[in-house]
Amino acid sequence: MTSFGFSSMVPSLYKFYGKKPLSIQKSLLFGSLLALFVYTIFLLSIYGQINRQDFVALNAAGGNMGQLIAALEAGGNSKTINLALNVFSNFAIITSFLGVGLSLFDYIADTFKLSNNASGRFY
Repeated sequence: MTSFGFSSMVPSLYKFYGKKPLSIQKSLLFGSLLALFVYTIFLLSIYGQINRQDFVALNAAGGNMGQLIAALEAGGNSKTINLALNVFSNFAIITSFLGVGLSLFDYIADTFKLSNNASGRFY
């Protein structure tokens, strides 16, 4: 979800590109398309591994990531595949929040007009 909430990324993109709105628009478009492509591949590979009966439990749990990993492990798939999916899903979540955190950091620096040097970044 946070991968597609790109409006919070504008302060960081503005800081990176400067006053080049076309470059910012292109990076938002291509970044969103890349995230959509990877997310679609992830969904197809994950949901292709789960039995139909396990979807009921996943839906009842509210789409919890832990339930998804448990359903994959219960399917009797290879341990290597389960490990790869677990690592990928954890990295997907972590990188999404890192991007949002960086944007929040740049937004706060921009709001309080902090300089872009070591002391300004420290504050």
